[in-house]
Amino acid sequence: MFLKKQKGFTLIELLAVIVILAVIAFIAIPLIMGTITKAKKNAFRDAAYGILKAGEQYIGDVLLKDNNEYPGEVIKLPNHDKLNYKGEEPVYGELTFSKEGKIALMMYNHSFCVIKEMNESEVNVKKYEDGKCKLENDVEPEIAPEIELEYIRYNENQHAKIQAKVKSDKKITEVKYMEGNVNIETISQNGIHMNPEGDYFSVEDLSKNGYYTVYAKDEKGLASIKTIVVEGLVVLDGNFEDLFVSGNFGELTSSWGQYSRTLNITTKENAKIIDARYAKKYGYDTVETFENDPNYGTKISYDPQQLNFTATGIWLQCVTIYVKYEYQEEVSPGEYEPRYASKIYKTRFSNVFN
Repeated sequence: MFLKKQKGFTLIELLAVIVILAVIAFIAIPLIMGTITKAKKNAFRDAAYGILKAGEQYIGDVLLKDNNEYPGEVIKLPNHDKLNYKGEEPVYGELTFSKEGKIALMMYNHSFCVIKEMNESEVNVKKYEDGKCKLENDVEPEIAPEIELEYIRYNENQHAKIQAKVKSDKKITEVKYMEGNVNIETISQNGIHMNPEGDYFSVEDLSKNGYYTVYAKDEKGLASIKTIVVEGLVVLDGNFEDLFVSGNFGELTSSWGQYSRTLNITTKENAKIIDARYAKKYGYDTVETFENDPNYGTKISYDPQQLNFTATGIWLQCVTIYVKYEYQEEVSPGEYEPRYASKIYKTRFSNVFN
């Protein structure tokens, strides 16, 4: 019995197969890579349209609220604080809005550049080249000044200082403030000028809690406003006439070794007295002494809106009168919450030490 001899591939046949596979690869790989590139290009195009749609929603809300005062702006990409979109993020981009609400888009990744001019409706996607991805028609929106606000309490929290930092690429010509949450037209006409102070504009000696509005205008006439709520101003001593409760002692009088002095208090600005006490000794008490012990001192009769108390004592004796009151603080426009503060009034029965 003879075994049949198996025939294999010759070297020439193997080389022919390799050549055929190489030819197929040479033809197929560019087609595959082109398909992949096209898919990536389309994905980036879709991302651009998604950002444009988010921009349309954003500008629609802005124009609805701005009362014809929107100056335009540029939003740097990526940005999800102002824009709600999905899809591939650009490495960098700019979504530019005109004051009329028109939109231009420039964005790129490492492969593609997207351009959508202000007056065009379609996006143009091209190969990215460093330094060449930009709008042909440069858009310089009119951007109003940006205002940053903070306040500082001082003088035992009796007064506040508001500081405004104004950012703009143009010269600032006016910075004003007003009490209350007011509109831009009201403050532009009736606002009080703030003082320049280094990089800030400031106003001091504010004695009322609540809303304050700050207005800034640049040399092109573009203006913006921002509000801040000042909280926590309480008064322990000082110029009572400008604050929630006012009161002053009357003239010192004496008779047969006894001295007397009268304190008249009238509440102001929706405030009312809720506690009043006094103590006599050869030294003054503090607010904390009365606050820490509700039974400390002697009760004074009072009306919630008025207190009239005559204190009597002997030579060099000190009288401390403690008054606690409630007032309403504006926490949002038209909404108020109760707040509490305390004061002490001090006098000494002496013609020398008043």
